[in-house]
Amino acid sequence: IMLFYLFLDTIFGFTIWSLTKKCKNIKKYHKKYPYTLKISENFTALQNSFATKNIKLLVAKSYEVNAYAIGSIRRNIVVITLGLLEHVRKHAASEEEFQTVIKCIMAHEISHLVNKDFLPALLLFANQKATSIVAKIFGFFFNIIIRLVYTIPIIGRLVTSLILLIHKITKFLLNFFFRFILVKIFNFLKLYVSRNNEFRCDYQAAKACGGANMANALTYLGNNGYFTIFSSHPRTISRIRHIQNVQITSKKVRASFINRISNFSSIFILFILLDLSWNYVNKLEYLNIKTNMTVNNIMTKQKYYLNIISDNLKELLK
Repeated sequence: IMLFYLFLDTIFGFTIWSLTKKCKNIKKYHKKYPYTLKISENFTALQNSFATKNIKLLVAKSYEVNAYAIGSIRRNIVVITLGLLEHVRKHAASEEEFQTVIKCIMAHEISHLVNKDFLPALLLFANQKATSIVAKIFGFFFNIIIRLVYTIPIIGRLVTSLILLIHKITKFLLNFFFRFILVKIFNFLKLYVSRNNEFRCDYQAAKACGGANMANALTYLGNNGYFTIFSSHPRTISRIRHIQNVQITSKKVRASFINRISNFSSIFILFILLDLSWNYVNKLEYLNIKTNMTVNNIMTKQKYYLNIISDNLKELLK
């Protein structure tokens, strides 16, 4: 179900829509803020520097000093806030410095998209949605069963209580993997991996805009830098030291080899899990119904399957 949700998300972009529904295309700000026209031109040039295209630039109507990248398999978006634009414009010594600082910040975010740093968070979000969907499906059928069983005289309430107990156990098990394993592992790895990602994005942005320009842009972020919805950042002074001497390159900036391998491995492991799960389900006898059965045979088989399910339920209750 998680992979199916990812497939739908690839087509319709549910995740991106939910995270950018309050953002507008920067083109809508050209008339009100003429300086955004030059920002759009710089953004287009940066995409050529990073050997990528079809990345949209949106502006969030927020006065928080922030910028972030959101991606999926089909759509990629960079978001900058009005707060960031006003903050940099207020402290920049000239229009040229303002444009350069914003260009460097956008280059940093494009690097996140090129290296698909959003992928772990996207998979986590998809797993959460899939778990929620499965829980709702189970809840729907449990409610139907409860309503029917409750009408049975004498033992109706007792059986209803048992079914509610099973429902709570099922709901806990459905959420257990996501809450106590997947999220814990993700948060643990993010503390280290995201910091390395920030250094890499600074370095790639410096190759596109120049180390001195990138170092100057980082000074606008304060001692600890700004935060994004997907990562934590190392101290600004450490980031400046890492890239201040980087020279602009004429070559197009591409995803690192390690990122390509890790991203491919993530998807590959998901499909292995899907295959293992599917094989396990097919081995369950009462789910393996042949298509060439007659109606009478199917009715007989269904009774047989229901008996197996009933026996399994009794064992579970014990």
